[in-house]
Amino acid sequence: MFKTIKRLFFLSFLAAAALIAYKISLTPQMVIPFPYKIELSSSTNLFEERSDTNPHIVILGDRMGKTLVHYLPPLTTLVSQGLRNPLVIQNWSQEGEGIHRSVEKLKRYAKEYDNLPSMIIFHGGSQEFYEKRFSLENREAILKNFEYYQNDALASAVILLPWLSRLIYHPMELVKLGPVIDKDENRYTSLQTQQRMELTFKFFDYHLQEMISLARQHDSTLIFITTPVNLEEPPRTICTNAHDQEKDQAHKQIEELLAEGRTKEAFSMAERLYEENIGNAMTAYLYGLTAKANNQISVAREALIQAAATDCETWRINPVFNSLKAHYAHKEDLFFIDFDRMLNQQLGQNVLFLNPIYPQHLFYQRLTQILAREIRTILQLPL
Repeated sequence: MFKTIKRLFFLSFLAAAALIAYKISLTPQMVIPFPYKIELSSSTNLFEERSDTNPHIVILGDRMGKTLVHYLPPLTTLVSQGLRNPLVIQNWSQEGEGIHRSVEKLKRYAKEYDNLPSMIIFHGGSQEFYEKRFSLENREAILKNFEYYQNDALASAVILLPWLSRLIYHPMELVKLGPVIDKDENRYTSLQTQQRMELTFKFFDYHLQEMISLARQHDSTLIFITTPVNLEEPPRTICTNAHDQEKDQAHKQIEELLAEGRTKEAFSMAERLYEENIGNAMTAYLYGLTAKANNQISVAREALIQAAATDCETWRINPVFNSLKAHYAHKEDLFFIDFDRMLNQQLGQNVLFLNPIYPQHLFYQRLTQILAREIRTILQLPL
């Protein structure tokens, strides 16, 4: 009897050990459980605008950050006034670059030079969905792993002993990203788009924290710039779980009332519809338009932000990314330029955008002046 119990115990131990070994083989070692990893050779050039001179200031971001390359000459002139040698400002932004790649650039630079530029300007967030970074089939495992990471005791254990992550985290497919940013050409259902938003917002949050931590470790100053949202652009897709035929008919009626100049009736109808279903992007958009037509600009702005946030097509900046930047800028006492607010506080007064994405040139000129003033303040130079 005793031998039988010993044998069963031994077999159970072997089975448990085999199960643990199998789990370890499936689970990659990591601290923060991102479901993707950027794999680059040592010869890969991450810095498109990088020269042999180490920069004092770098700009990171996606297409929005890249746009600032056109304003580097006047920015350099403004910030270097009174200095014997001009400050070196480089733009490392890239089309389609998500914050995960921006953080990777900082990590690579810090590893190579054992420091970071004294100032880092981050102007991204408009192309976080550009490349495919994870499989939705792993959504539950990803969420569970972040739940574990949010547990202070488990997070501390993983930070001290990274190999423990193989035991703690759930197995998930690790998407390997190379040096080329490939556009995700997949079409997603409304539910899938909402799930992608849920996870991408979470990843952006944690990458912002990484960026802040890296900057502090290397005594660098961070400046966050929000991305302007073109609030007058209608949502391109309404999530299927937020609309029906009845709402579609109501939308048509509101549009007809607006076309006929019956703006008060349109506003009254849109307001009732909006209160019933705040999650419908087109309802929010029409409510914003009717409020704007009735000169209720603050109401219009709030509704149009909601419309952009609930758009079921990820073609532009989602206001949630701007909110996260603002949150950490205020929480961590960072320098912060609300470029989005600068534009949209003028909603209804001027033409703000050149096209659905990019602001008018004059706003970039103003941003350049504000940025130059912030930089000179940080460097304790006379204004």
